[in-house]
Amino acid sequence: MAFKYKITIIIFLLSFIFFVVYEFFIPVKVMGVHKDTYTTSILVENFPITDYGKIIWWKNNQDVLDKKYDLFKDKNSLFLISIWNYGDGYLEEGKYDRLCFTEIKSNKKCIEKDKVMSIMYSLNEEEIRIGNSAYIKDKNGSFIKKDKDANTTITVVPNA
Repeated sequence: MAFKYKITIIIFLLSFIFFVVYEFFIPVKVMGVHKDTYTTSILVENFPITDYGKIIWWKNNQDVLDKKYDLFKDKNSLFLISIWNYGDGYLEEGKYDRLCFTEIKSNKKCIEKDKVMSIMYSLNEEEIRIGNSAYIKDKNGSFIKKDKDANTTITVVPNA
């Protein structure tokens, strides 16, 4: 009984250490950025696991990404930024439903459709979608999670 307890504690501690190292110390790598008129796709590796980590990463990196890739031409217009898991990298189109980038002139111009988050801008409003959750940026810069079922809001990421 004591042996099983010790093994459980060790597994829990190792899992916790792995999570902390992954979430806070492994940097996110931007592997590619593809743009068209109203949408931008950002391909990443080592993206944070939690919604909080994803939103913080976006808040901390959106200005750098904008300077490098000119993401925000006009925040008063409607546009969408999708962040995708780079996964196995660029693949051939194949028989699977993959996201392909026509500007790439190679046979390997597609990725698996594994969206990690999307950011929508509409009339100077910002909304982040992660899975089935929606986070709205308020006038103070905080992100508020909209609970669809209870019609309530919860501040998830305060403006830092």
